[in-house]
Amino acid sequence: MTDNRCLLCGEELSADEISRHRAWHEACNKCPVCSHGPLDEDMLIKQLATGSPIGHTGCLESLAMRDLKDKTIQMRLEQIESLNRELTTQWKVEPLLEDTEKLYKVLIRLQEAAANASIILGRTKEKIMVREASDYRTKTKAEREQEKETARVSAQVEIDKSKRQAELAAERLDPAIKLRRKAIEGWVKSGMTLLDAENMVDGWLAKGHNLGEKKQ
Repeated sequence: MTDNRCLLCGEELSADEISRHRAWHEACNKCPVCSHGPLDEDMLIKQLATGSPIGHTGCLESLAMRDLKDKTIQMRLEQIESLNRELTTQWKVEPLLEDTEKLYKVLIRLQEAAANASIILGRTKEKIMVREASDYRTKTKAEREQEKETARVSAQVEIDKSKRQAELAAERLDPAIKLRRKAIEGWVKSGMTLLDAENMVDGWLAKGHNLGEKKQ
């Protein structure tokens, strides 16, 4: 092989490797992405001949996708504009066949990328629309629940207000009702439950006691 050097690492090949007409060290014949080997020799020769990255096809595709996701792609607006001008020029002058073939391969991949991006964008738009609809339904449901709760609280306030007004009116007509209420409130303040306080006061009244005479 040229200079008897490994095509993968550039170091000297061993005498045994040279005698077997090897172009690389056995230890070098592995995928730099996953570190597993050996690589298919036909694929490796093709990658070396075309100057492509060395490695398993699947590993290289995964690495390329990670680069797209995690790294900033060095593509400037001026470069895109230059490419558009170059494409326009292809219609006006007769390009070299070699340049056309290279450009064709790039354009085919760009065309595939544009088609795939269009599909992904369409699906993303659908997901966004579904999510927005779901969010709207959730928001509307929460608003309805809040309106119901507000109406319930407002109605309960009105009920309590009407009940209190009725109780005050009854107390004005019969002072004994007010005395009963005051007695019950006194026992509740001392630590007794409302039910026990009501039972005690009602039992006191049942025995004919006058609450107005009872000292609190």
